[in-house]
Amino acid sequence: MAEIINRNIDNNEIIIRFIFKGDIKVNKQNKKENIIDKDVFIDTRNPEVSLLREKYNSKDDCVKRGYDVKSDFIGFVIFKKNDYDNCVNSHKNDCATFNAEIVSSPLDADYNIIPLEIEVRTDTPINPGHSDLKYINPGLIQDDENPNIAIRRFSRKLFKICHVCFENENFEEIVEGIKVI
Repeated sequence: MAEIINRNIDNNEIIIRFIFKGDIKVNKQNKKENIIDKDVFIDTRNPEVSLLREKYNSKDDCVKRGYDVKSDFIGFVIFKKNDYDNCVNSHKNDCATFNAEIVSSPLDADYNIIPLEIEVRTDTPINPGHSDLKYINPGLIQDDENPNIAIRRFSRKLFKICHVCFENENFEEIVEGIKVI
Protein backbone atom coordinates (compact mmCIF):
# COMPACT_ATOMS: atom_id res chain seq x y z
CA MET A 1 0.00 0.00 0.00
CA ALA A 2 1.29 3.43 -0.91
CA GLU A 3 2.32 5.71 1.96
CA ILE A 4 0.65 9.10 2.42
CA ILE A 5 3.13 11.95 1.89
CA ASN A 6 3.30 14.12 4.98
CA ARG A 7 3.23 17.75 3.85
CA ASN A 8 5.09 18.82 7.01
CA ILE A 9 8.81 18.29 6.60
CA ASP A 10 10.32 16.86 9.78
CA ASN A 11 13.49 18.47 11.15
CA ASN A 12 15.35 15.16 10.80
CA GLU A 13 14.45 14.63 7.16
CA ILE A 14 17.22 14.44 4.61
CA ILE A 15 16.93 16.94 1.77
CA ILE A 16 18.61 16.53 -1.62
CA ARG A 17 19.64 19.05 -4.29
CA PHE A 18 20.94 17.98 -7.71
CA ILE A 19 24.34 19.05 -8.95
CA PHE A 20 25.30 19.22 -12.60
CA LYS A 21 28.54 19.52 -14.54
CA GLY A 22 27.81 23.25 -14.89
CA ASP A 23 28.06 23.55 -11.08
CA ILE A 24 31.76 22.60 -11.24
CA LYS A 25 34.45 25.18 -11.95
CA VAL A 26 35.63 25.00 -15.57
CA ASN A 27 38.21 22.27 -16.29
CA LYS A 28 38.11 20.92 -12.74
CA GLN A 29 37.44 17.42 -11.39
CA ASN A 30 34.19 16.41 -9.70
CA LYS A 31 35.18 17.24 -6.13
CA LYS A 32 33.34 19.19 -3.44
CA GLU A 33 35.96 21.93 -3.38
CA ASN A 34 35.43 22.53 -7.12
CA ILE A 35 31.68 23.16 -6.84
CA ILE A 36 30.64 26.79 -7.35
CA ASP A 37 29.14 27.12 -3.87
CA LYS A 38 27.55 30.55 -4.37
CA ASP A 39 25.22 29.20 -7.08
CA VAL A 40 24.21 25.76 -5.75
CA PHE A 41 21.06 27.03 -4.04
CA ILE A 42 20.02 29.43 -6.79
CA ASP A 43 17.81 28.45 -9.71
CA THR A 44 17.87 30.86 -12.63
CA ARG A 45 14.75 29.25 -14.16
CA ASN A 46 12.43 29.61 -11.16
CA PRO A 47 12.16 31.68 -7.99
CA GLU A 48 12.10 28.41 -6.02
CA VAL A 49 14.97 25.96 -5.76
CA SER A 50 13.92 22.40 -6.54
CA LEU A 51 14.73 19.76 -3.90
CA LEU A 52 13.84 16.15 -3.10
CA ARG A 53 12.86 14.55 0.17
CA GLU A 54 14.97 11.42 0.65
CA LYS A 55 12.23 9.86 2.78
CA TYR A 56 10.07 9.52 -0.35
CA ASN A 57 12.77 9.00 -3.01
CA SER A 58 15.16 6.08 -3.42
CA LYS A 59 18.64 6.61 -4.85
CA ASP A 60 17.36 5.35 -8.20
CA ASP A 61 14.46 7.84 -8.06
CA CYS A 62 16.87 10.67 -7.29
CA VAL A 63 19.27 9.75 -10.10
CA LYS A 64 16.41 9.40 -12.62
CA ARG A 65 14.94 12.76 -11.60
CA GLY A 66 18.39 14.36 -11.85
CA TYR A 67 18.81 13.18 -15.43
CA ASP A 68 15.22 14.24 -16.20
CA VAL A 69 16.19 17.80 -15.24
CA LYS A 70 19.49 17.95 -17.16
CA SER A 71 21.61 15.42 -18.99
CA ASP A 72 24.82 16.64 -17.30
CA PHE A 73 23.66 15.43 -13.86
CA ILE A 74 26.65 14.36 -11.71
CA GLY A 75 25.40 14.00 -8.14
CA PHE A 76 23.75 15.48 -5.09
CA VAL A 77 24.18 17.98 -2.32
CA ILE A 78 22.60 16.47 0.81
CA PHE A 79 21.66 18.00 4.16
CA LYS A 80 19.36 17.55 7.13
CA LYS A 81 16.39 19.94 7.38
CA ASN A 82 17.35 20.93 10.93
CA ASP A 83 20.83 21.96 9.77
CA TYR A 84 19.20 24.05 7.04
CA ASP A 85 16.95 25.78 9.61
CA ASN A 86 19.99 26.59 11.76
CA CYS A 87 21.77 27.99 8.71
CA VAL A 88 18.80 30.24 7.87
CA ASN A 89 18.70 31.56 11.44
CA SER A 90 22.43 32.21 11.38
CA HIS A 91 22.17 34.01 8.05
CA LYS A 92 19.42 36.25 9.44
CA ASN A 93 22.06 37.60 11.84
CA ASP A 94 24.10 38.74 8.82
CA CYS A 95 21.16 39.96 6.75
CA ALA A 96 18.21 40.91 8.97
CA THR A 97 15.71 41.04 6.12
CA PHE A 98 16.57 37.54 4.82
CA ASN A 99 14.10 34.68 5.19
CA ALA A 100 13.66 31.33 3.44
CA GLU A 101 11.88 28.02 4.03
CA ILE A 102 11.67 24.53 2.63
CA VAL A 103 8.13 23.46 1.74
CA SER A 104 6.62 20.25 0.47
CA SER A 105 5.65 20.75 -3.17
CA PRO A 106 4.68 17.41 -4.72
CA LEU A 107 4.37 17.61 -8.49
CA ASP A 108 1.60 16.13 -10.63
CA ALA A 109 1.93 14.62 -14.11
CA ASP A 110 2.03 18.14 -15.62
CA TYR A 111 4.74 19.25 -13.16
CA ASN A 112 2.32 21.51 -11.28
CA ILE A 113 2.31 21.62 -7.48
CA ILE A 114 -0.47 19.48 -6.06
CA PRO A 115 -2.72 21.61 -3.81
CA LEU A 116 -2.64 20.99 -0.04
CA GLU A 117 -6.25 19.80 0.06
CA ILE A 118 -5.44 16.84 -2.23
CA GLU A 119 -3.99 13.75 -0.56
CA VAL A 120 -0.66 12.71 -2.07
CA ARG A 121 0.74 9.19 -1.82
CA THR A 122 4.12 7.72 -2.70
CA ASP A 123 2.60 6.26 -5.88
CA THR A 124 1.12 9.61 -7.02
CA PRO A 125 2.58 10.50 -10.43
CA ILE A 126 5.01 12.24 -11.12
CA ASN A 127 7.09 13.46 -8.17
CA PRO A 128 5.30 13.17 -4.83
CA GLY A 129 8.51 13.64 -2.80
CA HIS A 130 9.40 17.00 -4.34
CA SER A 131 10.00 20.10 -2.22
CA ASP A 132 11.17 23.65 -2.78
CA LEU A 133 13.49 26.06 -1.06
CA LYS A 134 11.54 29.32 -1.19
CA TYR A 135 13.21 32.64 -0.62
CA ILE A 136 10.40 34.44 1.21
CA ASN A 137 12.45 37.58 1.62
CA PRO A 138 15.82 37.10 0.00
CA GLY A 139 17.17 40.33 1.49
CA LEU A 140 18.37 41.37 -1.92
CA ILE A 141 21.45 43.50 -1.98
CA GLN A 142 21.88 44.95 -5.44
CA ASP A 143 25.09 46.34 -6.80
CA ASP A 144 26.44 46.65 -10.31
CA GLU A 145 28.78 43.69 -10.09
CA ASN A 146 26.93 41.02 -8.14
CA PRO A 147 23.12 41.02 -7.87
CA ASN A 148 21.40 38.87 -5.25
CA ILE A 149 24.49 38.89 -3.08
CA ALA A 150 22.52 37.92 0.07
CA ILE A 151 21.25 34.74 -1.61
CA ARG A 152 24.73 33.90 -2.87
CA ARG A 153 26.15 34.36 0.64
CA PHE A 154 23.40 32.09 1.96
CA SER A 155 24.15 29.49 -0.72
CA ARG A 156 27.82 29.47 0.33
CA LYS A 157 26.91 29.17 4.00
CA LEU A 158 24.45 26.31 3.43
CA PHE A 159 26.82 24.51 1.06
CA LYS A 160 29.50 24.42 3.79
CA ILE A 161 27.29 22.22 5.98
CA CYS A 162 26.19 19.94 3.14
CA HIS A 163 27.49 16.56 2.12
CA VAL A 164 28.25 15.93 -1.53
CA CYS A 165 27.58 12.61 -3.21
CA PHE A 166 28.73 12.17 -6.78
CA GLU A 167 26.87 9.58 -8.83
CA ASN A 168 29.63 6.97 -8.48
CA GLU A 169 29.71 7.22 -4.66
CA ASN A 170 27.71 5.28 -2.07
CA PHE A 171 24.53 7.37 -1.69
CA GLU A 172 22.97 5.16 1.00
CA GLU A 173 26.11 5.25 3.16
CA ILE A 174 26.32 9.04 2.97
CA VAL A 175 22.62 9.45 3.82
CA GLU A 176 22.88 7.04 6.78
CA GLY A 177 25.89 9.00 8.05
CA ILE A 178 23.89 12.24 7.95
CA LYS A 179 20.95 10.65 9.77
CA VAL A 180 23.08 9.71 12.80
CA ILE A 181 24.66 13.15 13.14
